[in-house]
Formats: sequence, structure tokens, C-alpha cells
Amino acid sequence: MRKVIYFFFVITSILSACNDSQDQKAGNNEQEEDSVLADKPDSVIMDANLAIINSTGFSKYARTSMPELNWNKFTITKFWQEDFPNKTNFEPGKDFWDTYGQFLKYSPDSSKFIDLDSYNISITKNKKGQLIGGSQEPDTEISLIDLKKKEKMRLVFLGPGNSVEDAAWIDNDNLVLIGYLENEAASGNIAAIWQFNLSSKRVNLYELSDEEVIKKLKNYSERERLKNVMIK
Repeated sequence: MRKVIYFFFVITSILSACNDSQDQKAGNNEQEEDSVLADKPDSVIMDANLAIINSTGFSKYARTSMPELNWNKFTITKFWQEDFPNKTNFEPGKDFWDTYGQFLKYSPDSSKFIDLDSYNISITKNKKGQLIGGSQEPDTEISLIDLKKKEKMRLVFLGPGNSVEDAAWIDNDNLVLIGYLENEAASGNIAAIWQFNLSSKRVNLYELSDEEVIKKLKNYSERERLKNVMIK
């Protein structure tokens, strides 16, 4: 009889331990699922960010002929963590501020700025004080300069057929770039918005296949943003 009771006690203990283990695994799985869901970005651009994008020069320019432009149609296609490995000391040339200064995009606290042009176009000033621009590279590089650290950091580097046309700050840690990318078949372009969170090093890429938006993007820098530059 004692053996039966002992055997029953052992089986009960084993079953109880298994149940506790399953409960613990279920709890861990729920936490992991919650973490993944919490880390998943919004499928479309948040309303607060849309308000900033709507205030950009490109948005105002495009709406003159496209009042129906809807940034909500951009949907997320990729998101990733970016270590920003390409960093160098910021050592501007003596004419940098005089030639590129008016085109820099400063953060709200003015501690950082986005450089859209210095890699891509050579801007000089002639004897009459006019800004003269010439193509510099077939590729596109957009940089972020931290004035406190005196550091230049690459945000994106794109090959020919891709471009960044405008940029805007959401706050001191978040910014967006607006441009276009070649599609996978290299047969056309897709409008693109990169959203950067500098603190979390998170990048979201939103895209839209809309020929009218792309046509406007391709004309914007030269016709509007750099209209004070005589581009040869």
C-alpha cells in the first residue's frame, strides 16, 4: 500500500511540474509576441508626422497642381536598425556656409542639420554673387551633421536612378527624407519616404507607386529647392 501511495505522489509531482513549465513557456511566448507587436511600425505614416510632411517645400509645390496629394497612400515596405557606420569629422571648406548654407535643413534646436547637396552638386559663387551649380557625382549621398560633436554621418547612399529631393525634421530626434527609388525591375521609379529615429536608430521606408508624384519629385530640387542656383 505504501508503494502505491508513493508511486501516486511521484506521478502527481511530475504532472504538476510539467503544467508549471507549460504555463511558463506560454507566458514567455505571450511576452515575446507582445514585444514583436510593439516593435512593429505603423503600416502608414502617423498623422503627427503627416502634418510635418505637408509643411515641406515639396508638398506645397506638388499641391499647386496636385491638390489631391495624399501622403497616407504611402505604405511601409521595409524597416530596420541602422548603425550608421559611415562617420567622419565635419570639416567644412571655407566657402561651405556661403554656398550651401541656405539649403541646409536644421533641427528644431539647431544642434544638427541635414545636408542634401554638398556631395551631389558643386555650388560656387561667381564675382556677381550668383550661385553656380554643377553635377558632381552620379550617386546621391545625404548626410547628417552634428554641430556639437563636429561629426558628419551618412544617412543614405543611393546609386544613379535614385534621389532624395527634400527633407524635414519631426523633432530633434526624428526626421524624414522624401525622394524616389528605382523599382525592382529597374523599369521605373517609386516615390519614397525614409523616416529616421536617431535615438533608437530605427529606419522606416514608405513607398508609393504614383507616376504623378514621381514626376513632381524629379523636377523639385532643380526647379524649386535650388531655384537660386544656376545649374549648368
